Amino acid sequence: MTIWCEGTPGSEEYHLEKEGSPAPWKTQEPLESGDKVMFSITRMTEGYAGRYRCQYRSPAGWSERSDPLELVVITGSYSKPSLSALPSPVVTYGENVTLQDSPQVCSPLSDPLELLVSGEYGKPSLLSQQGPIAASGQNLTLQCRSDVGLDIFILHKERGRVQPKRIFLQIQAGLSQAHFPLDTVSSSHGGRYICYGGCKLSSKWSAPSDPLDILVAGHLSDRPTLSVHPGPRVAPGENVTLLCQSQSPRNTFLLSKEGAADPPLSLRSEHRGRQYQAEFSMSPVTSAHGGTYRCYSSVSTSPYLLSLPSEPLELLVSGQISHRDSLPGLSVGLRTPVQAGAIPKPTIRAEPGPMIPLGSPVTIWCQGTPGAVEYLLYKEGRPQPWKRQELLELGDSAKFSITYMTEHDAGRYRCYYRSPAGWSEPSDPLELLVPGHLPDRPSLSVQPGHRVASGENVTLLCHSQSPRNTFLLCKEGEAGPPLRLISKYRTGQYQAEFSMSPVTSVHRGTYRCYSSNGTSPFLLSLPSEPLALLVSGE
Repeated sequence: MTIWCEGTPGSEEYHLEKEGSPAPWKTQEPLESGDKVMFSITRMTEGYAGRYRCQYRSPAGWSERSDPLELVVITGSYSKPSLSALPSPVVTYGENVTLQDSPQVCSPLSDPLELLVSGEYGKPSLLSQQGPIAASGQNLTLQCRSDVGLDIFILHKERGRVQPKRIFLQIQAGLSQAHFPLDTVSSSHGGRYICYGGCKLSSKWSAPSDPLDILVAGHLSDRPTLSVHPGPRVAPGENVTLLCQSQSPRNTFLLSKEGAADPPLSLRSEHRGRQYQAEFSMSPVTSAHGGTYRCYSSVSTSPYLLSLPSEPLELLVSGQISHRDSLPGLSVGLRTPVQAGAIPKPTIRAEPGPMIPLGSPVTIWCQGTPGAVEYLLYKEGRPQPWKRQELLELGDSAKFSITYMTEHDAGRYRCYYRSPAGWSEPSDPLELLVPGHLPDRPSLSVQPGHRVASGENVTLLCHSQSPRNTFLLCKEGEAGPPLRLISKYRTGQYQAEFSMSPVTSVHRGTYRCYSSNGTSPFLLSLPSEPLALLVSGE
């Protein structure tokens, strides 16, 4: 270690002083009249740590002392400090920011902290491939995407550390996106996340995405109960209440609907009759409220860590349809009920089919009866019609176009039509599925083999090493929905067995299978490799 002291030409003597030492720590006389000298420390120890100043003597006298020089000795005896930025390491122009250090004496250096200034580009979107509620032990991936063409993304957790920069992984129809795998879910993953996008050739960053709350289920040991009043089968326009209860002291209850992309509803609990509860009101109920629900509990000190889920509750909405409560545009009084069933229900289908890759177009056809004047398309989870089509001429069908498929378009749809006699019943459900959203590709095999005789018992086995709730089996060329089975965990993998017993020539064809999660059942994995089933003997 060398300390240099630089004065002016003609200096005759240099003193090096260490703060706390009464006499000059070292004195150096240059061999020739010069403007600097060096003071050497051959082996650095803790005793050399401190604050130093130097001064020099010229023929005119002694100079003032130099500014202080601090020597910090890193011994490794202490853990390195942490450096953080408040309120966040990503800030907007004009915002106040504070760098906060947790000091340690003689510690190693902290990790570097990168301070980013955002707001140059429009905000990206942040999504969870598995939905906002993740189970402990499940793999979790967050996706940050933008249509601006950004090529670097950063994920930030509120009161957490900034994750490493990620260059986008893929571009689909002009979208840039990055996947942030958070590995196996634990309690530390619960919290609020935001992401930013930028360009690696500049220092400009986007505005922050809307926040995404990740909730970890199964952290609390209780399992609340979920019930419905007046019952699980109701007519449109009725008042419905879902009651979530627990005997454990809980501050909050959350209600989640299967397949819904929106965050769960949250209510403060009330203590009644020796138990804690919350009442979720759906008044008046419409067909959009139909679906499968679960509820969870949480405590205020850890709002992102939830209980086990309640048992699923299926709400079926059928019967009456009223102008104000369900189908806008019905030309009767505001509270006049129209009895469903008098008019045949329409048929609904998707072109080119129910499996729609991200960014691709799809057309939903709703076919009623000749003379229909209006069609409504409902998406499950939305209280109002998703789209309306009024026909310029009387016809028996209408088409609803989605020009660019996104994750939010995936879901379950039904349609209605209005004729001079009134509104029809709802159609059977149509599921729009997005393949390739999950990164795994399941395997598909067949027992006893891919060549079988008519009348044999055949089983198609779909399996994956990734934790998945559901498997779907799709036959090439069939317009109907794929078969869906709940997965089972066996011999280190998740699987489902699709039985075809006895097999006939109708079963002949090419099959693929997909996997999905219970929180996002319409967002699927990559397809398995195709499997051809050959049936002979008929």
